[in-house]
Amino acid sequence: MSWSVQQGEPSPLGAVVRKVRRLLGCDGAAILLSDGSSPKVFPCAASDGTVGPFQEGRIVPASLTPIISGRDGWTILDDHMGRNCLLDLQWTSQLRSSLWLPMCDERGVFIGALAVFDTRVHRFSGDEAPLLEDVAVHIQDMVALYARLVDPSAGEGGGLGVHPAGYGLWRLAQEIERSARYGNVISVAIVQVHGFAEVGGGASENSLAMLRTHLGEALALSVREVDTVAALGPDRFLIVAPETDAAGALAVAARLSGRLTGLVRGWDQAGVAAGTATSAGGRTTPEALVESALACVYRARWRRD
Repeated sequence: MSWSVQQGEPSPLGAVVRKVRRLLGCDGAAILLSDGSSPKVFPCAASDGTVGPFQEGRIVPASLTPIISGRDGWTILDDHMGRNCLLDLQWTSQLRSSLWLPMCDERGVFIGALAVFDTRVHRFSGDEAPLLEDVAVHIQDMVALYARLVDPSAGEGGGLGVHPAGYGLWRLAQEIERSARYGNVISVAIVQVHGFAEVGGGASENSLAMLRTHLGEALALSVREVDTVAALGPDRFLIVAPETDAAGALAVAARLSGRLTGLVRGWDQAGVAAGTATSAGGRTTPEALVESALACVYRARWRRD
């Protein structure tokens, strides 16, 4: 089973926002996902209709939203309505009313928000919130399922401090769609730490697990906010780098592999290899881009060995 989104193919989350629009009879709906507990940007996972800057595939700053991680309950933004008025937001010349509902996963961890929009003032009253809460439960289930599709053992990010494989590939699919829409360049880097099998016999499972966690955390702290780091396995990491050309991807791979090489120094059999792949205009798929980067990883290992 796969949830890789091909260009022109409807996504499951896209079907959700279209249904929400029909049920409420509003002008637009969007789903924003979170890349962290206190995100500064939100990737728009799906949208339908008139949604201002919250178009599917775009990454928007948190300053354009009323979302505050950890705050429960829905929020209505309406034109000329006290503290929730929209006059200070750039997208309000077109959208005059919106309702925002934060979403959490089954553990209570913030995962994003569901928002509905309208060009009419006072369009939403809050009576819509129960329906949106029911929809949010289904979105939560879909996001949780996809995070486990590619590597069920990495459902929690493998304890590595990074995203699970499914989420990383889903984000890559979104960025490829965005590349097709705007003609942007998209790159990926894969960093692999090899030799764990050889050193495993001389180290405890706890020390190896701790090393893997440190590797994941080092990568997550070494990339831009718009980049995504995911664990493709216990020793392999995917970095999705939007609007990064081939030269930039190579620089990223060199910097990250150097960072990880310093962490595994002292493990006699361990080593680090990295590879990159770049495409533009959506002329690729997540699988093809990852396979190209993996081929570079294998060539780098062959030359080194």
